[in-house]
Amino acid sequence: MKLADGKERTIQHMMVTSFWHPDGTPMSAQEFMTLLFGELPEFFKDEAELRALWSAPDTRAKLLSGLADKGFGHDQMADMRRIIDAENSDLFDVLAYVAYALPTLTREERARTAKSRSALTSTASSKRSSTSCSHTT
Repeated sequence: MKLADGKERTIQHMMVTSFWHPDGTPMSAQEFMTLLFGELPEFFKDEAELRALWSAPDTRAKLLSGLADKGFGHDQMADMRRIIDAENSDLFDVLAYVAYALPTLTREERARTAKSRSALTSTASSKRSSTSCSHTT
């Protein structure tokens, strides 16, 4: 399906999931994703802001609470996770996928990526400190 930003999102059409509009009427998964896509700019303006909000427990909780208040609660987001085939992904990935068509990562892939970045950062720091020590006279 294509959203207002012109980018494609994929949903599993074979899933039978009922979504409910905040006004109480039933809606399709496509309608739910379109509604979510339209509401997300109220919560964050870009991927960097989403990452910043997600990285701190207090702002993440506020984001999740705000989403729930708009009709995008835990159960609805769990259904969205299944529909976009991201059951093993963090909710961050679901939001980034809907908002920016970013590929989802499983929690395992995200942890592996974080470990790799951490190792690279540690190695770079070690090289900088050993290089700065070798320049003493």
